[in-house]
Amino acid sequence: YGPGYAPPGHGRPPGYGPPPSYGPGYAPPGHGRPPGYGPGYPPAGYGPPPPGGWAPPVAGGFGRAPYLAPMGVGQIIDAAIKLYRSNWKTLVTLVAWPLVPFALIQALSLRSFRANLPGFNPATRLSAGQALSADFPAHYLIAFAAFLAFYYLVITPLLIATVSRASADIYLGRPLTVGQVYRAAIRKIPRILWTVTLILLIQFGVAAILIVPAVVLHQPLLGALGVLLAIVPLVFFWFRFILAPTAVMLEGTKATASLRRSWRLTSGSYWRTVGLWLLAWMISEAISAVFSIVGAVASFFAGSFGWIPSGLFSAAALVLVTPFSTIVLVLLYFDLRIRKEGFDLAILAQQLQTPAQLAQP
Repeated sequence: YGPGYAPPGHGRPPGYGPPPSYGPGYAPPGHGRPPGYGPGYPPAGYGPPPPGGWAPPVAGGFGRAPYLAPMGVGQIIDAAIKLYRSNWKTLVTLVAWPLVPFALIQALSLRSFRANLPGFNPATRLSAGQALSADFPAHYLIAFAAFLAFYYLVITPLLIATVSRASADIYLGRPLTVGQVYRAAIRKIPRILWTVTLILLIQFGVAAILIVPAVVLHQPLLGALGVLLAIVPLVFFWFRFILAPTAVMLEGTKATASLRRSWRLTSGSYWRTVGLWLLAWMISEAISAVFSIVGAVASFFAGSFGWIPSGLFSAAALVLVTPFSTIVLVLLYFDLRIRKEGFDLAILAQQLQTPAQLAQP
């Protein structure tokens, strides 16, 4: 066995000191589970365990040890529900500020519009010709267009930004406040808006290639076929770029880079992404339908003041449903990064920007 080495079974060879220490709670290599995977094993880079030890990570756990492992569609939905339930006050507050006034103004505007429709309000006594005169439709058409523009150009990007940021912070166990999230989100609205605009330009640009030739050639049948075929790129690009706004908010990427980022993340997971989105959409629509039915019944019994319960229930549905779909997309984003990039908690937390960095324009 050479000088200095004892034959097997005769203890440690002389001159070799005690074996290296691996710290409390850690076994030497090859002896048990690696750190960060159960009771007594803290996540890498997170210092000593809290009193009572580290709790084992749970799918969708939202504390100091989120579950950074691939999740199935059902697990993501379950994790989204848990995240929402555990932090519903913060999430509802974030979306209520812009959505409640919008829903009430929408209900009041709809009431005013219906009151001037011929046959809807006998007191107006408008004829069909008067209702279709130049002044009447232009007034409401302009107001309706401005209303939609404000919703899609300001409110929608703001909701995407705030809920995405808040959901990511909750998932990673970061502290957050409503003011902090809003400050970070408002500065990202132009970039998110430009990202969504690019997605629409790509979708309708490809669709136009299929439809325009039939229009130019005056071929109705070919045009109808083009319209049907145009649905394919509209749906395809929507789901391939569905994580682009999330990447803008969480990684601070520019619009074009976020499109490439979403394309890479959803590559190989297209149908899984579609199925997850459809499941989240059905859950949201089911909840909205309940509020719509209750609001319609309350509006009927309220008579001329029916727009008030209608607006309130509409606002409640929007406030409760809006965060859920965005939470699902944020969890999908993390899931795909874990599947494709294999980040552990420490690396993933470092890769995402801090709230101070996100506050920079």
